[in-house]
Amino acid sequence: MIGVLVGLLCATTWASASVMMKELSKKLDPFTLNAVRALAGGVSMLLLALVTGKATGYQALTLERLFPI
Repeated sequence: MIGVLVGLLCATTWASASVMMKELSKKLDPFTLNAVRALAGGVSMLLLALVTGKATGYQALTLERLFPI
């Protein structure tokens, strides 16, 4: 049941963000708008993981693992 509620909340926030970004879409290109949206979502997820104590695997992240050459 909690998964359904979280899914509905996610859909609602995504739709409301799209409505709020309508004016910005006239001034900015889609790449920039989606980059801002993805950055905000990533930061939100990281903060949520830190608050709930589920961020134990983040210590293993290094720049070499993120961007292997």
